[in-house]
Amino acid sequence: MIERYCLSPMKELWEDEYKFQKMLEVEFKTCEAWSKKGLISESDLKEILTKGEVDIKDIREREKTSHHETVAFVESVAAKIGKSGKYLHYGLTSSDVLDTAQSLIMRDSLLIIIKETKNLKKILLKQARKYKNLVIIGRTHGVHAEPTTLGLKILLWVYELERDLERLDAGLKNISFGKISGSVGTYSQIDPSIEKYVCRELGLKPAKISSQILQRDRYAEYFFVIAMLGNTLEKIALEIRHLHRTEVGEVMEPFELGQKGSSSMPHKKNPVLSERICGLARVLRGNLGISMENTSLWHERDMSHSSSERIILPDSSCLIHFMLIDIQYIVSNIVVNEVNIQRNLSLSEGKIFSQTLMLKLVEKGMKKEKAYRLMQDISLNMEGKFVDIVKINPTVKRYLSENEIEKACTYQYYTKHINDIFRRFSKS
Repeated sequence: MIERYCLSPMKELWEDEYKFQKMLEVEFKTCEAWSKKGLISESDLKEILTKGEVDIKDIREREKTSHHETVAFVESVAAKIGKSGKYLHYGLTSSDVLDTAQSLIMRDSLLIIIKETKNLKKILLKQARKYKNLVIIGRTHGVHAEPTTLGLKILLWVYELERDLERLDAGLKNISFGKISGSVGTYSQIDPSIEKYVCRELGLKPAKISSQILQRDRYAEYFFVIAMLGNTLEKIALEIRHLHRTEVGEVMEPFELGQKGSSSMPHKKNPVLSERICGLARVLRGNLGISMENTSLWHERDMSHSSSERIILPDSSCLIHFMLIDIQYIVSNIVVNEVNIQRNLSLSEGKIFSQTLMLKLVEKGMKKEKAYRLMQDISLNMEGKFVDIVKINPTVKRYLSENEIEKACTYQYYTKHINDIFRRFSKS
């Protein structure tokens, strides 16, 4: 089971190596732009591009003295370049490099999240079609309502994931911006054309205006789309947890050979994966709150945002990826107990047909309130099966024949439009 989490591509995005490599890309593209402006000669540019490299150990050692990560990074790379290293970071401020590189990382992160969300959607759609016609009791307020199908339950999640994908696409578009505008965003030491070149080369758009940083509403949206996706995964997991309960036992998450549900009770099969997803969704929402607080900073920028971002950015990105892999495994391997499904459908002894018969009585001329009171009185005070009692009720008999009652009190009556609903997803 643990193997499905190994070699995570998401984790690699948030390692120091990847971050510094993206920062180096920004520095290189800036040097290329300056070369086109004539500031850096072709020979100097060649030295920069061929000799500039990331040495994390050296960067961290230099940081002990400078107490500034970007300064240590620039010093380390420049030292490896040699004489031409003087042009590295020319006209830039730290956030030009950090924020533009961070946009690249967040963009790559969202691309992975979108890919896995699409995979989950495919899995859910397959399961929805498999169980399209499996009638299951519907519940509102936790109480038996009317029949639905397991396929429809799952299809509802597919529809929500489609909206999640729309939000993720919007978040991807919004985070794909960079800035190379200097210390307070005025381009005082750098030409705006440098920013255009760098962003174009990196596949980003230049911000129309920035301060020392890219504005953190972009980041807040990143956390929002992740948290909303987490909410959807929690919604799926919570429903599985409810259906997994001993008293229900209709759908259960997989339980592997050799797995143990409890250290003390050998009989236990707990929905631990679904519970874990519900717990992690709370972390995503908590991180969203922090990101929203980070949008308001002092003047052109302070550093109150960056410390928390070093935690919440990798945490939320890796958590949602972890949750997506978990939920894919769960829904691919759900255990459906059709015996318990049928048992639970029969628990109310037919009371679930009360609305249908009420409306049939109205169609035959009975006033709605009278029909409601009649069905309520029968269903709440009956001893025996609902349909049998209705058939012998003298008031009902004046309006409906036994054949009409039996025809209305079938599961097929409630599933007659299932195919119509599924056809709405024929292109999904």
